[in-house]
Amino acid sequence: MQAYAFIGADERYYLYNHFLEGSFIRRKDRAQDLDVDIERFVGEVQCGFCIRVKNFIAKYYVIFR
Repeated sequence: MQAYAFIGADERYYLYNHFLEGSFIRRKDRAQDLDVDIERFVGEVQCGFCIRVKNFIAKYYVIFR
């Protein structure tokens, strides 16, 4: 039987997110009220645990952004 717990952290910087910001090409007739406030720095913390018994593995983890 094996068991362990883990914790980790990660941070990212997004220069451009096509899904949130849309096309590279800006149109003049585009409605300005559709803009989204974008956070460029995104951090996350992961924590969880794992238990292994022979060929059975059970994992549980949570990610906080």
